[in-house]
Amino acid sequence: MKAGEVMSTPPVSLEEHDPATRARAMFRDYPYRSFPVVSNGRLTGIVTRSDVLRITSSRSNIRVSGLMSTSVVTTYPEEDVEEAGKKMVLAGVEHLPVVASPEDSTLVGMLSARDVLQVLVERGRKPVRKRVEEVMLPPEHCSHEDSVSRVWARLQESELPGMPVLKNGRVVGVITRADIIARGRARLSLEDEKGRKRSPRVERLMSTPAVVVAPEQDVFSAARLMLERDISLLPVLREGSLEGVAHRLSILSAWF
Repeated sequence: MKAGEVMSTPPVSLEEHDPATRARAMFRDYPYRSFPVVSNGRLTGIVTRSDVLRITSSRSNIRVSGLMSTSVVTTYPEEDVEEAGKKMVLAGVEHLPVVASPEDSTLVGMLSARDVLQVLVERGRKPVRKRVEEVMLPPEHCSHEDSVSRVWARLQESELPGMPVLKNGRVVGVITRADIIARGRARLSLEDEKGRKRSPRVERLMSTPAVVVAPEQDVFSAARLMLERDISLLPVLREGSLEGVAHRLSILSAWF
């Protein structure tokens, strides 16, 4: 299957001259971690949530061109989806801008790790690494009593989509970047760091109950669970204790 058959269209993008405030608003409105940046319809860069949400009020007049990275990994409509998935894993990104061709940088769509996983599961492709414990990451987590600002800062450092939330050593929920942004708490977290406002506790924003998997669970079923529940993060538990986490990209890496 080709990338052009499953990519999202029309692509949601930013213009180089757009103000950072527009970019921030788009990250509140869409569940994406990055947006392609275009000029006259041609891809010129990419801007991430981290780029935008680090902006303080003193820099609020900055343009997207001053935030974006010009080093962008791309795919094109005729490239095989699995080849595009391999690019994602190697680059450590969950979305690839789709350009018209290797020679034409006109932006025509976006391909996500979720899109690739959907194709792999529907095709019944078996991963090279079979068990979740082979692809899980270290168990980054937070407490239900932690402030959202503290968790936000840790997510910025780790680039994880979220964290399991623990209470008395047990997983009671998950908090994600999307949870924080959707509730308008990312900017509040920045203000809290400066002592201007007080950030709420994680337990007020977390999703509960957490959808979890076991270390010995097969990757294919974990991928299918992610797709069915439309979630980006799975805590990995052994006999109730947190051993690791798996997100879409780590699960996708099992195939490559």
